[in-house]
Amino acid sequence: MRIAAYASASSATPDTYLASAAALGDAVARRGHVLVNGGGKQGGMGAMNKACREAGGHIVCVIHERFVVDGVDFAEADEMVVATGESLGERKRLLAAQADVIVALPGGVGTLDELLEAAALSQLDFCSAKPVALLNVDGFYDGLLAQLDRAFRDKLLRKSPSSIIYPATSVADLLRWCEDRSQQQAGGAPPPRRRRQSPPAATLLFSAFAVGALCGIALARGRS
Repeated sequence: MRIAAYASASSATPDTYLASAAALGDAVARRGHVLVNGGGKQGGMGAMNKACREAGGHIVCVIHERFVVDGVDFAEADEMVVATGESLGERKRLLAAQADVIVALPGGVGTLDELLEAAALSQLDFCSAKPVALLNVDGFYDGLLAQLDRAFRDKLLRKSPSSIIYPATSVADLLRWCEDRSQQQAGGAPPPRRRRQSPPAATLLFSAFAVGALCGIALARGRS
């Protein structure tokens, strides 16, 4: 299974968050999964990459070209995918495309952007949507979860927040959920896509007759 993990890239990331990121990287490797992330060597991304590498795991890093030259990418990745463009849109697309499931650890604006875009795709049933979860370390995501609950109560979300984003309480809980969802995806059919239905033939025939009748009336009036 390929797990895309979004996390902080800041060297000032608190130790509590670094420890959880390292625990995830180690567990992903030991359970034989592939770790996909944004390719940083600092913060939560750096901690999980280092731990995954030390445990013998396989790492795929997706990085934007503007960050390659500044020396902060995780150079020990097994695969390095370089995105281009004037925004982070292509990088986010490539990250999600590499994954079977998507998880988010504590992080800043970039992490929130990645998490909420993945959640939006799930909410709207896009065929490219992936299962989404977060690791709620030390209550970091309590505010976001409360906001989503409020949006659901106010009928701004048509799905319950827990069906869009799974709030894991530990690394073990997170990986168990990821593995369950991956198995469900492997054994289930994709959700049906909505199709625009064509009107029945009788309706089309009646419409053509009505248009012809109106044209005839207009011509008769023009001659009178």
